[in-house]
Amino acid sequence: MIQNYDDAINYIHGRNKWAKKNTFARIDDLLEALGNPQDQLKYVHITGTNGKGSVARMTEQLLLEHGLKVGLFTSPFIMRFNERIQINNKPISDQDLTRIMQRMEPILIKLDQTLPDGGPTEFETLTALMFVYFAQQNLDVVVLEVGIGGTWDTTNVIKNKLVAVITTIGLDHQKVLGNTVTEIAKQKAGIIKNQNQITVVGRLPELTIPVISNQTEHLYQLEMQFKLKKITQNDDGDWIFDWYDQQGRRFENLKLALLGNYQLDNVSVALETAALALQALNVTMQLELIQKALMKVEWPARFEKINQNPEIVLDGAHNLAGIQALIQTIQQRYFEQPVVVIIGVLSDKNYLKMLNELAKKPQIRVIVVSFTAPNQRAAIDPQTVVDELSIANIKAEDDWEIALNKELLQDSVAKIIISGSLYFVAEVRQIWSQKHII
Repeated sequence: MIQNYDDAINYIHGRNKWAKKNTFARIDDLLEALGNPQDQLKYVHITGTNGKGSVARMTEQLLLEHGLKVGLFTSPFIMRFNERIQINNKPISDQDLTRIMQRMEPILIKLDQTLPDGGPTEFETLTALMFVYFAQQNLDVVVLEVGIGGTWDTTNVIKNKLVAVITTIGLDHQKVLGNTVTEIAKQKAGIIKNQNQITVVGRLPELTIPVISNQTEHLYQLEMQFKLKKITQNDDGDWIFDWYDQQGRRFENLKLALLGNYQLDNVSVALETAALALQALNVTMQLELIQKALMKVEWPARFEKINQNPEIVLDGAHNLAGIQALIQTIQQRYFEQPVVVIIGVLSDKNYLKMLNELAKKPQIRVIVVSFTAPNQRAAIDPQTVVDELSIANIKAEDDWEIALNKELLQDSVAKIIISGSLYFVAEVRQIWSQKHII
């Protein structure tokens, strides 16, 4: 029986994790027993191979600054589980999480006993918890990040979507979503429920655009219907730019404090998404509120500088597309300066290609490390992978702290980037924050 917060978290994590099938039967039964709270809310629904978390966070802040009460559902968490469910930047309290799970527990027990394929999974349970909490809070809008894919993702039970968003499409989760970008695009396009659905897309592979455009008559595409212009970067690393779209919106001299080249696409997508959501809610987008929002946005572990001298950066580049974006940022930010990438990767990722991409760049040295993988997943074994690759500038080290300390003892310390799985980067951030101020 759930009696306190720890019990509630353990109960969620104790649910079946890998029973997902192409059906909403379990989540539908759970939500019906809870009074279908998801139908009481309006949503911005965001999917994508990479960038969906950053776009979700920026969109949330833009809507919040325009006076709306905004829920955010995202994953994974970096410092604490409650981060996954937030209202106006404040995570759900331990008390609210416990209270709702105490209400859900007897329902889950009954479904465990009666459903032929077993009761709701961990993610279905978490998603239902989020819907119940948000429905109780009188929200104007929920920014809802997809778990995996789109069509059969648990979050896709929702109906009232102000805007559907696809940030990027690349090869990831192929066992679930398909082996080609067009197959993956079909899965992500599943969040577009009808031809009238307003849909915003980022920089997608050209052959995926027809897959998306066949689903909606209202497509807003980066570089087509909206774009950035006059992009510069100041001495602090802030991006300065103008943004405009084909509906006549134009906002000049905007500033974004997030580092990383890839955040330029993300902020452009977020601005269009927020503009369309605000339009649907009859709220006028204002320059001064946009600027406040963009300068307040923080997103841990997305090219986040945690130490100034020497410079140490955390970046959760957890798949091939993410690594390619990271390399682009390294080359733009550091030019030919030496860079060390300490990386931990899950074994179900395309880690050989990821490491090969990094190793191609002569300025980059790679140190592969181990970490504690979540749930039933496994991290790659550093020495096995390094032996298999047999590339001079890729080395193995079991412990990331040992690897980092060795680099810090060098006479000439390179720029250090700690990257890979968000679970790994979260582990690093949690331990680092206990010893240093971030």
